[in-house]
Amino acid sequence: MDSHSQKKGGAAMKKQASPWNLGNAIRKLFAPKAGAAEKKARHEKEEEIAKALAKSKAQEAAKAHAAEKKARHEKEEEIAKALVKSKAQEAAKTPIFTPSRHEASQKRLFVPLMFYPPKLAPKLARPFFGLASRILGEKSFLAADLNKLDEKANPVEYMGMALLNSFSYFVLLLVVGFGVLNRVKLKDGPMWALAGSLFIALFILMFGMAYPKWMGNKKTRQIDRDLLYAARHLRIQTTAGVPLFNSLVSATSGYGAVSEELKKVVTKVQAGESLAYALEESAHNNPSYYYNRILWQMSNAVKAGSDIGPVLSEIVDFLAEEQRIEMRNYGAQLNTLAIMYLMMCIIVPTISLIFILVVSSFAELPITDTSLVFMIAIFAFIQYMFIGIIENRRPAVAI
Repeated sequence: MDSHSQKKGGAAMKKQASPWNLGNAIRKLFAPKAGAAEKKARHEKEEEIAKALAKSKAQEAAKAHAAEKKARHEKEEEIAKALVKSKAQEAAKTPIFTPSRHEASQKRLFVPLMFYPPKLAPKLARPFFGLASRILGEKSFLAADLNKLDEKANPVEYMGMALLNSFSYFVLLLVVGFGVLNRVKLKDGPMWALAGSLFIALFILMFGMAYPKWMGNKKTRQIDRDLLYAARHLRIQTTAGVPLFNSLVSATSGYGAVSEELKKVVTKVQAGESLAYALEESAHNNPSYYYNRILWQMSNAVKAGSDIGPVLSEIVDFLAEEQRIEMRNYGAQLNTLAIMYLMMCIIVPTISLIFILVVSSFAELPITDTSLVFMIAIFAFIQYMFIGIIENRRPAVAI
């Protein structure tokens, strides 16, 4: 047993000491390092492959996105061409509005109580343009009022015609008054003629300067009276699928001053302006607050490309509610106006007449027919003024 084991151990030692077994030992010693290097190389190769795949996928996605964007752009161009073609067809079917010669002749605004013919007045007023520009100054107080009434009105020209008109009345009344008072042989006749002519001339000049403001208020009342009906008409038309421009054309008649303003919008659009710009310009050149607000909202809706039907519905509801509020406020003011009317036009005149009659009987002051008629005329004028105030405070509504 011992000899056999010794032989077996010696063989094993010889086997371990052989060159082949030594190489295997060396390989086993460096095997972990070689495996780590191989694993690192394989990992780097996998990363390169992954990057290449990601790059190829990104390129494919970019190509697909570019192709999709190009297809979408071509489709949008086709839709735009179709819309332009349909609009052209609708415009061909739309009735063209052409203002009549009478309407075109009424566009220009002239000075009230004008002494000269309308065509001759601007030419004769040219010597007064320098004085008119000095009176108006840099910030013309007539420019805004005139622009609300007539877009082509020139403040300097208007003021020059007002000065010409006032000067003409002054000269005419001075000559006539001097001749009449001289024939009557009134004391200080020339001074009275000069003072009266100057007073009337200044009154005519002030009236001419205030005329645009007064006409603007009158135009505002006329527009507000028919604005709600016109807005309802536009809402019905657009809700039924009619384009906004065609709806505006259909509203150019039957609604008074509102139709006149819409005619200007339609004319500008047919002349080449955009609908949104024409609506903005009409709103800017109009004295009515509610008309301005409605057209600004319509212009914004056209610019945004949204549906105009809901916008008009909101406008109609807002305008109806505003008119109801104005009527309630007017009803509240009537109580105060009625009390003032009773005091100033009935109670005060009656007590004044009784007091004058009593005092005249005690103080022996004669009351002639002329003085009595004069007092009655004053009281009648006061009543007329109060009736005018009540009428002017009444809101122009059409609910």
